[in-house]
Amino acid sequence: MTLSVADFPAYFAARHAGRPPFAWQERLLADVLAHGAWPGRVVAPTGAGKTAVIDVHVFAVALMAAGAGPRVPRRLSLVVDRRALVDGQHDLAVKTNAALRDAARTGDGVLAEVGRVLLGLRTSREGDRDPLVVAMLRGGTIPARRWVDDPTAAAIICATPDMWGSRLLFRGYGSGRLARPREAGLLAYDSVVVVDEAHLARQLVATARRIDDLESMAALPPDAMRVQVVEATATPGGDPGMRSVGVVVDDLEPERPGGEALARRLRTPKPLVLVPVRDWPAGSAAARRGLAKAMADGAQDLLGVHGRTVACVANRVATALAVASDLRGRGLVVELLVGRLRPHDVRLLRTRRPKLLTVDGDPDVDVVVATQTIEVGVDADFAAMVTELAPGAAIAQRAGRVNRLGARTSAEVRLIVPAGDVPAKGTEPYAQADLVDAQGWIERRATSGDGLAPWAIAEDPPAEARLARVVLGRPEPWDAAFLARTADDLVDEPDLALWLADELEPDTDVSVVVRAGLPADPADAIAFLRATPPRAAECFPVSLRMLGTMLDAAPGETRYRWRGDDIDRLGADDRLRPGDTVVVGDATRWFTSGVVDPEGTETATDVLEEPRDGEPALLRVAVGAPFDLATDGRAGRDLLADLTSAVEANPTDGRARRAAMAAAIEAFSARLPASADGPLVARLRHVVTLLGGRLADVEIDLGCSVGGGGPGWIVIADVRRHLGDEEARQTWSARAGVVALDDHQAGVSRRAAEMADRLALRRELGTALERAGELHDEGKRDGRFQRLLRGDQGGVDGIADDAVLAKSGMRTPAQFRAAAAASGLPNAWRHEQLSAAATAAADGDDGGDADGAALVTRLVGTSHGHGRVGFPHASAGLLAAPSDLADTSQELYDDGAWDTIVEATHRKHGVWGCAYLEAVLRAADCQVSREGG
Repeated sequence: MTLSVADFPAYFAARHAGRPPFAWQERLLADVLAHGAWPGRVVAPTGAGKTAVIDVHVFAVALMAAGAGPRVPRRLSLVVDRRALVDGQHDLAVKTNAALRDAARTGDGVLAEVGRVLLGLRTSREGDRDPLVVAMLRGGTIPARRWVDDPTAAAIICATPDMWGSRLLFRGYGSGRLARPREAGLLAYDSVVVVDEAHLARQLVATARRIDDLESMAALPPDAMRVQVVEATATPGGDPGMRSVGVVVDDLEPERPGGEALARRLRTPKPLVLVPVRDWPAGSAAARRGLAKAMADGAQDLLGVHGRTVACVANRVATALAVASDLRGRGLVVELLVGRLRPHDVRLLRTRRPKLLTVDGDPDVDVVVATQTIEVGVDADFAAMVTELAPGAAIAQRAGRVNRLGARTSAEVRLIVPAGDVPAKGTEPYAQADLVDAQGWIERRATSGDGLAPWAIAEDPPAEARLARVVLGRPEPWDAAFLARTADDLVDEPDLALWLADELEPDTDVSVVVRAGLPADPADAIAFLRATPPRAAECFPVSLRMLGTMLDAAPGETRYRWRGDDIDRLGADDRLRPGDTVVVGDATRWFTSGVVDPEGTETATDVLEEPRDGEPALLRVAVGAPFDLATDGRAGRDLLADLTSAVEANPTDGRARRAAMAAAIEAFSARLPASADGPLVARLRHVVTLLGGRLADVEIDLGCSVGGGGPGWIVIADVRRHLGDEEARQTWSARAGVVALDDHQAGVSRRAAEMADRLALRRELGTALERAGELHDEGKRDGRFQRLLRGDQGGVDGIADDAVLAKSGMRTPAQFRAAAAASGLPNAWRHEQLSAAATAAADGDDGGDADGAALVTRLVGTSHGHGRVGFPHASAGLLAAPSDLADTSQELYDDGAWDTIVEATHRKHGVWGCAYLEAVLRAADCQVSREGG
């Protein structure tokens, strides 16, 4: 079929169980197509279906890909300051991708056609490709990385404001330094960001729009669309000159598409009842118990009147925990949903209660106790709600989860308010002034028959939260130049709150990971952790401020910190940064009901190896690790000894080593009792299969030997877990065997040219990307680097002894470290620094295109994230004497020509524009490497 805009209702119905789009959703698509850009504001009351921006984005990009629509941004970022919403939007995007992928493989009709045209945008040839790239970037979990590997793809990125904004500003929280320019470039170009609850992220909106202004100052920025910023809000207002699309009163008429259903959602009354409580806002433990009892009493009462399921929403996690405990003590079935749950536990909740957080609901659950995390993104339909006083906008969002579809004849919201005036202190996380502003509004809404019906709120909106700073910050050109220096190892990173946060001292997120069986010696523990880096699902989100307080309360205990790709022991004087991950032992009593709690007295489990779809297999065999604890102890130690013996008995014969290890695991599995842990048995089988497969796919890390007098450990892992490692992909191919340099550079050059063509970049930029791909690894011809790549392999099968390699046949980080030590290369030597010198020498006779030659040299030098702005070596440390590149290297790195090139390309193409071009080249390199080239 030939795709057209008239197919959008059919596409929407296919994705939403036959329901057609609302009129405003169709109008949004028409507006995007008419302008080739998104409007500045989307206005849709709670329950009106704002998540349809995903469907509009997908269909608009599909029309572009089919040649039936204008050029529109390929990447959609959904940004909101609620972890649950980020998770929910990510789940919806994943389901959308799966539906398109399945339809494109086997079906016909509009879903299949959309899936096929979106697949046609992608340049990656790796395996079964997806129509969409979907990524999640939120605090408290390991951020997604692979979304940067295909800039031609349609993408959906679900993020919190600090995680998205820090990436836009070249300082991605939780990202490695090498990935920062890629992320910044791809978010600043060919990108649209929809900021939900935009009134709570005014600084972020202002900064993102300022980046567009800064890039417009460049002489000739890339001809990809600069970032478009959309404010999503439930109430009209703001700049009257801004283009806006949203729900209007006519959309509620029965003759309009979906009008009757939309009217039920937005106009069905939700009576509001105020409940004065003396203990609010619970400044002490005794007051918290009193507040929890009042909320629990209200929930139980509503349960008797309206039936299951009632929501109970607290402002603080401590209060939510107390309410849940009180309700469970009454024999009620309670589920807890707070932002500090790790993804693994949320997944267990969704598996155990698959319909609880949907409009279908779970009739077996009496009460869901939640925090602000439930305000948006949770598409639940509760029978009634008890909630604490909060700012008006938050109350409106919470009420939106009650009788969401308007299908019930009655519903009620009970609001816990102070018995007197709002106190001056103790109202955190909200400002007293915002709560005072909300009081008059809620008293007015409580006297109205409509109560908190969404349309009534749209006509009588609450006051906006007051800005917690005097003036919004604005990045200037000199700020941009400083932020772009991502390769510099700064003593202290810049504080991004000035440009990202509505409060100048925001409480940003870090992560906590529980590890069992940590060796007592810090060096051994770091080696053990390096072999088992954290996975996203096992990370507990926690505020930086709270975790800092908890660490200060136990200064003598040993903790470890992951920052990007680096791990170290966390000292008493070390400062945490947003995006850090702190590792603690499994005896740490920091938890209550599965969340991090400063008053917690419980431990948490280590879930690193819990089976999860799409993640490479991993098995730890170590004293005190979950594997050991799941057995009788002795059996686990016996297996560790058997595996260690298998490794030590076969130091050079990898196949014999793996066969012996597989036999030991199979023998151990046969001895397990029938009642053994099912996931453990499944993981053992998976690892046996891995050991029996290709040599190139398995990595074995051996800790100190059992016979050596200390606790030992072995980690068996799928080597493909290193596919996300920026450094590893420079010397390692996803397929077994080596790769010749000429073949690799030719492949990258072709892929970069193909990307430039699909991105419709002007010829000058396409030519520069193609040339940069042809030369980006020239520095690898250095004899010392060739020794590193060959390591102890000597002659390599299938390739001549004098052939120049781009990728080594070695597979593990340990092998590379040993080869690097024996290569003769200086510490921190970078092959792309030498590549840039070779490029400058080769393209010195530029035929009058000095600007073009400068861009190619810059792209080559920054092709792996280094060189922004300096390199670690001057010409003397870079070159192996003698060298015909001595003069060029001296000019570049001793006389300052490299700095001049960087500054000149920034002026011409923009700071973010250069990062975007680097991202395209690096994506071409990564794709070819992933595919084995």
